[in-house]
Amino acid sequence: MQSLSMATRRTLYSLLFGSITAGILLLVMITPVVSQLADAAALQAITVSISPGITQADANAAVVNQGIRDQDRIYNVIGLIDSGGSASQGERPSSLKLDLRVDTVNNQTSFQYFSDVKNDWTPGAYDCGDVRIHVYVGSTHIYQTGWLGYEGRNPPLPLQTSKITLSHLPSNVHYLTLQPEARIGGCNTGDLISWGGTLVVFKPITSNSTQVTVPTDSGAQ
Repeated sequence: MQSLSMATRRTLYSLLFGSITAGILLLVMITPVVSQLADAAALQAITVSISPGITQADANAAVVNQGIRDQDRIYNVIGLIDSGGSASQGERPSSLKLDLRVDTVNNQTSFQYFSDVKNDWTPGAYDCGDVRIHVYVGSTHIYQTGWLGYEGRNPPLPLQTSKITLSHLPSNVHYLTLQPEARIGGCNTGDLISWGGTLVVFKPITSNSTQVTVPTDSGAQ
């Protein structure tokens, strides 16, 4: 991702919970605080399922279109710009971890990530290197996505994940932690300084998905 000229390191906006007046979107900054405990057995019971998600165009439109939000069961759309990585932290900097508030229904939650592109709601920056996302509950690694690309990449890679559903979550879990990982290529020379994009949090459903059970000690950490 290109360098950001911003006064604050992290900008995390709910694009739905603002107000829209005369076509102007008022963005509301979110600063979540995580405090959640779960025993090891409960975390080992978490499963991950993957199903088709929505398109970038629908994610963009959902910001201003209640009909799309209802149709796709969208709880929130979040624009993310985060910087503060360093060469000393390498390609998976802990300083870029993000605590994502989710909608938990029947101990389940679903979300989807979109790479930062020119035509989304995030201002002033876009991805120019590959990234994949690691998902944690507390400090426990649950899942990692495949590699995602960037606009203009040759050969191309997907610019979005599938819809990711976590089931059998402990009842007190209301946040997930997401951590990006980069690799050399594009504008990346061996470290990850910043990342961004769009996060869509869904009201979860349990049908029409392909379940993939992923052990929490999968070695992806």
